[in-house]
Amino acid sequence: MVLDFDGLQVEVCHSKLELSIGWDTIDTAATITGWEWFELTPQWSHSDERLARFAGQELREVALLEWRPADRDLAAGTVAVEFAFAEGCLRIVNGLDENRIVQTEVNQLRRPMLFAVLSALASARGG
Repeated sequence: MVLDFDGLQVEVCHSKLELSIGWDTIDTAATITGWEWFELTPQWSHSDERLARFAGQELREVALLEWRPADRDLAAGTVAVEFAFAEGCLRIVNGLDENRIVQTEVNQLRRPMLFAVLSALASARGG
């Protein structure tokens, strides 16, 4: 999943039980290649209705959340990325080999344990 914050691009990808986060490395204007063998070639989507409520809002906090369920769970230990805005939170969680989008309200009790809190995304521009 590629998100754009006023020109700063954040890339989040869950694959199996791993998480990859990148900044400004994917060119979404380029044609996706390497799928010639498949009958359908993926295309970039420049909008997602699930993200519309967050467009134009100020990003307040970014956090990494580790899933620690009370019972045994295949996804235990996986990490989600949460973007907190004034009007709600967007979580990109591990859907076990895909990104899954979860929307929550601000101040909703977080079931996963807080793993780490990152500084504001804008400060990531400097490294």
